[in-house]
Amino acid sequence: MGFLVAAAVAASALVSSSSAQTLVTYMFGDQSTASALQAPDAGSVPGNVTAGNLTHTVPTVSGQTPGFSTTFDMFFANAATLANSQPAIGATQGYLTFTLTVAEGHQLNLSGLSFKLGVSAGTAYNDATGYTTNAALRTSLDGFSTNVATVSETFTSIPAFGSNAANIMFATKNINLGAAAFQSIAGTVTFNLHLWDSSDLQNLTVRLDEIALSGTVSAIPEPSTFAALAGLVAVAAAGGARRRRR
Repeated sequence: MGFLVAAAVAASALVSSSSAQTLVTYMFGDQSTASALQAPDAGSVPGNVTAGNLTHTVPTVSGQTPGFSTTFDMFFANAATLANSQPAIGATQGYLTFTLTVAEGHQLNLSGLSFKLGVSAGTAYNDATGYTTNAALRTSLDGFSTNVATVSETFTSIPAFGSNAANIMFATKNINLGAAAFQSIAGTVTFNLHLWDSSDLQNLTVRLDEIALSGTVSAIPEPSTFAALAGLVAVAAAGGARRRRR
């Protein structure tokens, strides 16, 4: 039995020996001009992976135009520009999006997506009911047909922004991507982060920062590797059988 366990451990090591790492981050710190896109942070993308620009499809409403702040280095969208209910499957507006492509002969194993979800107020906001901002992750792996996860945060007291980043209320959100559907990904995968809120108050602005995707990238084992693994397991089984007959 010990030999079988050792063989299984060795087989596992042949397939993968890496731990989760950052695959891409969008920290918005390199914005020099107002733009509708944000490049990946320099140095955040490992070898054999290509990350696309982060863009958004949140529309301009009532003269309020969403975008990437050059002053506070984050995404912002006035509450009036967001839907007040979860966007329908297939919605073409109201989300941030980016792609990740892994080189041929390699695969991605995802572990999680994290980001800071927050809000600022033009004038102080205090309401016991609160203002709720929400996000739902959808991916191209299933044609954007389901929510991988939804997160939300309710704010009942928000100080006046006053162009002071310390007055932005943030909550860190984490989405687990450890399920089988997000392992052994080849080619390109697109991530859409849909946003909506509970009010159209133009006094409030939703903000996102520090978007980070984690996981591993590894070479896809050659057929010969799988043959070696099968042989190793067969030898282990035979050894175990001989010992049982003694």
